[in-house]
Amino acid sequence: TNTYTGLTDLTEGNLTITNASALGTTAGGTQIGTGTTLLIGANNLTIAENITSLRGTGSSNGGAIRNTFSNTVWDGSIALGSGGGNINSHGSLTINGNITGTGQPLTLVGSGTMTINGNILTGASGSLTKDAQGGTFTIAGTGNDYTGATTVQGGTLKIGNPNSLPTTTTIDVASGAFFDLNGNAQSIVGFGTGTGTVRNTGSLNTLTVTGASTFNGLLSGTSLSLTKSTSGTLTLG
Repeated sequence: TNTYTGLTDLTEGNLTITNASALGTTAGGTQIGTGTTLLIGANNLTIAENITSLRGTGSSNGGAIRNTFSNTVWDGSIALGSGGGNINSHGSLTINGNITGTGQPLTLVGSGTMTINGNILTGASGSLTKDAQGGTFTIAGTGNDYTGATTVQGGTLKIGNPNSLPTTTTIDVASGAFFDLNGNAQSIVGFGTGTGTVRNTGSLNTLTVTGASTFNGLLSGTSLSLTKSTSGTLTLG
C-alpha cells in the first residue's frame, strides 16, 4: 500500500497497478497523457483514485485505462482532457465515479463487460461511442447530460435505468451491433445512419423518438414498444 499524496503523472509508456492503493492516497490524483496507458494488473481491485486528466487512445490504441481482469471497480472520478479518451475493458469493469470534460468525446473499448453507474457529464457537444469489438457495456447513470450522438459500432450497448442516455441524444447503431433498452424506457431525438438492431430484452417498455429521423435498422423484440412524439416525421425502413 502506497501512501504518497502527490500527483501521479503518466507522460510516456505504461503504468501497471496490482494493488488498490498503488497510486497513493486520493489527495494528488493521476494524469494519463496521450499515448500512455494505466493498466489494471490484478483481479478484485476497488480503486478510489481520481483521474484528473485522461487523454487519448492509450499505448498502441489499447485504451488510456485498460482492464483485462475480473471484478475491477473504479470509484474515483475521471476527467477527460482535450480530445477526449478511451476506456478499455477486456475483463469486467464497473465505474462508479462521474466522468467529466465539457464537450469531450468518450469512447468505450473492448470485448469484456463494463458498467458505468456514474454520470457522463460532458455536456454540450460531448458524445459517447462504443467501439466495434464485441463487448457488452451498460450505461446506468440517471444524470448523463452530453448532447452529442451515442454511437454503437459493435457488440451491445445497454441502459441500466429509464433514460440512462440523455433524452437529447441520437442513437447510431452499426450493422451487426445492438442497442438494448434492457427493460427500461428511453427517449431519444432520433437515429443515425446505421442499420443495426434496437431491441428490448427485458420487461415491456418503450422507445420514444421526439424528432424527425429515418431508421433503416431493425426494431426487435416482443417487449419493445415505439412512440413517436412531437412534430416531425419518423421514417422506418
